[in-house]
Amino acid sequence: MDESKSILDQIIATQQVSHRDNFHPGATLEKLLGLLPAREREVLVRRFGLGPSPTETLESIGRTLQVTRERVRQIERLAIAKLRESSEARAILHPLQQVVVELLEADGGAATNARVLTELQEAGDSVAPAVLSFYLIEVLADVVAPLGGEGMPYVPGWRLRSASLDVLDALIARAREIIEARGVPIRGDDLAVLLVRD
Repeated sequence: MDESKSILDQIIATQQVSHRDNFHPGATLEKLLGLLPAREREVLVRRFGLGPSPTETLESIGRTLQVTRERVRQIERLAIAKLRESSEARAILHPLQQVVVELLEADGGAATNARVLTELQEAGDSVAPAVLSFYLIEVLADVVAPLGGEGMPYVPGWRLRSASLDVLDALIARAREIIEARGVPIRGDDLAVLLVRD
């Protein structure tokens, strides 16, 4: 057995545990929102459902704040830009970013939305899925990108921006060829066996 590999595996495992130990999405949200002025904080909480209430429309928030919905959108974008660009926010987000990157790397650079949200819920303190989605969609947009959607051959999920989808596209193309050649439905397990043989 190669001892250097064993030591490296131990170091990697220790770092992953360390990142997960520092992964507290609820506390992270409080710290992030604390970096913003009250009005920007209120817009984000209400717009993305980051508090006890569900998400609200731009119009609803605008009526309360006595501004136009376009002004609410501007406040929202300004607040998100501050969170993305602030070195203080980056430091607060680092454990979260590391856990997300490790999760996606372990799955080859991409995973379904359900898997990502479940893993993040299990790794950290209990927060609403809206909070985790806010992190992925708005704050970590330079690291992760949505996967799937209308007209895409993928189940909705997340991928690392650094991950290539070429292998996944080739796998999907080969699976289609196998299914079309057979002319009948095929079980997922059987398809996986055929793909591995190729």
